[in-house]
Amino acid sequence: TREEALFTNQKLGQIRSLPRGAAFESPVAKDDDYADGRIAAETMKRLQAAKARMGQPFFIAAGFVRPHMPFCAPKKYWDLYDPATLPMPDHLGFPKEAPEVALKRGGEITAYRPVPDNGKVDTDLTRQLIHGYYASMIYVDAQIGKVIAALDELDLAKDTLVVLWGDHGFHLGDLGIWTKHTNYEQANRIPLVFVAPGVAKPGSSTRQLAESVDIFPTLAELAGLPAPAGPQTIDGLSLVPVLRNPESRVRDHAYHAYPKSKIGHAIRTERYRLVEWRNSGEPDSSAEYELYDYDTDPVETENIAAKSPEVVSELKAILARYPEPVSQKAPPPAAPAKGQSANANPEIANHPLRIIAEIESPMPRGVVLAQGGREHGYAIHFVEGRPAFDVRVSGKVTRLIAKDAVRGSVKIEASLTSERMTLTVNGSLAGSTVSPGLIPAQPKDALSLGRDELSAAGDYEAPNPFNGSIVNTRIEAGAKAPDVPKTQPRAEIEAGLKTHDRVLFIHNAWIRDPYIVRRPGDDWFYLTGTTPNRNDPREQGDPYNSGLGEESLVGWQANVWRSRDLIDWEALPDSYSLKDGIWFAENRAAFEATNPDQWRLWAPELHWIDGLRRWALVHTSPSPVKGANLSLSAGAEVGGPWANPLGSAIGRRHDPSLFCDDDGTWWMIWGATSIAPLKPDFSDFAGDPVDIGPSGDAAKMGHEGCLILKMHDKYVLFGTGWSTGQMRRGSYNLYYATADAISGPYCERKFAGRFLGHGTPFQDREGRWWCTAFYNANVPPESRD
Repeated sequence: TREEALFTNQKLGQIRSLPRGAAFESPVAKDDDYADGRIAAETMKRLQAAKARMGQPFFIAAGFVRPHMPFCAPKKYWDLYDPATLPMPDHLGFPKEAPEVALKRGGEITAYRPVPDNGKVDTDLTRQLIHGYYASMIYVDAQIGKVIAALDELDLAKDTLVVLWGDHGFHLGDLGIWTKHTNYEQANRIPLVFVAPGVAKPGSSTRQLAESVDIFPTLAELAGLPAPAGPQTIDGLSLVPVLRNPESRVRDHAYHAYPKSKIGHAIRTERYRLVEWRNSGEPDSSAEYELYDYDTDPVETENIAAKSPEVVSELKAILARYPEPVSQKAPPPAAPAKGQSANANPEIANHPLRIIAEIESPMPRGVVLAQGGREHGYAIHFVEGRPAFDVRVSGKVTRLIAKDAVRGSVKIEASLTSERMTLTVNGSLAGSTVSPGLIPAQPKDALSLGRDELSAAGDYEAPNPFNGSIVNTRIEAGAKAPDVPKTQPRAEIEAGLKTHDRVLFIHNAWIRDPYIVRRPGDDWFYLTGTTPNRNDPREQGDPYNSGLGEESLVGWQANVWRSRDLIDWEALPDSYSLKDGIWFAENRAAFEATNPDQWRLWAPELHWIDGLRRWALVHTSPSPVKGANLSLSAGAEVGGPWANPLGSAIGRRHDPSLFCDDDGTWWMIWGATSIAPLKPDFSDFAGDPVDIGPSGDAAKMGHEGCLILKMHDKYVLFGTGWSTGQMRRGSYNLYYATADAISGPYCERKFAGRFLGHGTPFQDREGRWWCTAFYNANVPPESRD
């Protein structure tokens, strides 16, 4: 098991996609063989440097990993505990009368072996996991002890404030739940330790309520700084009175919130916790409540909200003082529409359904997508490799399941009409049966991808997580296209362009890999990118198409727009297509043998070649011929007839880009990453390719979309990669590295922006830098705020 897996292989928002490594390990190892040992060593080095600065104030934030999963620690820390003597969970069942939304099944724990997919952990495994938690805890405690000892040795302890806290609590099988992601005590109660010389009495403790937001104002007061103030209200309260006197109280309750299909926001008093499950904007009548009395039920075995309406009413009045939290179900104002994201809830009541999913897995199992739950809904899932389509109407499930197991790349299409249910696998009919009827009511449980988040829509036990990659999904309900956000009003864009401090939605079209460029001395900005063919109706009917798989609406034309103000965009007629490239001339047979719906033109870029007074367009293509193109316009306008001076010598270079150096030499950049100079007329390469890349641990810039720009006399190499290091897993990010020469050496790879993958940095007329970005259908849209 590599502990770094938690940080480098995490699919955004879905910890279940971690590599199926071990949940724990106990090797004979040194402390610094794990990250926390190295973090402690680095912290001590920084303390030594602070000491050398002769009394200047310093601030160090040291974030330790353990006891997060996986539970990995050197064997000597495991040996400190006899697992037979460790406490086991007191109560293994969910709280009585708890609403379904509050419960958790499986989750993060199922990402590790030998935990089963259904998250059910037997007694022996429970004891092993708890042993691992204790070993991890005492291991990190030892590392923190080293840092505290260093403070003493360096004579810094007498005037250094130290705060130790956890970011969340942890379920260890209590209530049948593991890890976090709940609103129960075990997930929300954290350790909070202050060392405040001259203020707090060593060894003292208190049970007074506090929130993590109280740490900031507490430190400010202890450091003799003014009370924190800013454009946003500071929610925290200083805990200094409690540090001075543990009997003092600054709060009579603490607030916390955790979102699931509804927002669960809660208050904890000395005796009670009230949780209200309700989404923003929904009526009070839709709320579900939990109430626990810690005087009589410290383990939270029974929700007594229905039995104690007076207490609920009293605590609701306190909860009502807080701003209404923004829910996942209702996007915040000005946020893009969710489309077909994992948080969407397509309107399916009384509509025929067509569902398409494309996946990759060596032996698929689990839920690909599901909408609905115990009353009504549907699910596409796999049972030991066999594709299945379940439809639940009034609690009863009708299932279609393929006879044979499949593996690898699989395309599933399911349909439901009032007469028939059908299931197609890789283009072949796998089953058909009489329909149970259309789903008669809109399900309460929203659409989930990769698992069934709440109650089971199909005939399985939720969450039943999927074990592969989801390449593409599409849901059609009554042929109604999903809503698409509109570009921002002109006044908002103009204001943002002026302040240069916010995200701006400037062009509403299906575009991946958007590329914006200006011709020197020209008044126009030119925009191109991966697009559908012009007037393809699917752009309106399937606006959240991922662009991947057989259902991709990526076309074989490179559409180009231009704008003087980055607001009003004019489409240029018939700019470029695969028929203008070299491969249409060189390998016409491949084009004739391939359905034009499968011709693909990806990642076009426009570059003004001043020496030739012409535009160059470069792009890559996976079909019908896997190859790249470098084409030159007929003149100063973007248009044909196009010439291909480099011919087929351009080969299969993936995502080619161009860069003009200060001496007028044009370079081609491709892959991740190679470069080669071009002859002035672009008829051939002027030198051999050179491989370049960042120094340090990341040997490559990413997967694709590399380009070079000159900024502040530095060569800046940009590259695009998935945050996980695995294709189509995680967030699609932009990275960069700098050098003094185009061939390097480049510095270590640095992070440029989350979700900016295959975006293009460009300058406006004032010389300010912007970066293009596009909606990536593998992840939900982010708020532009």
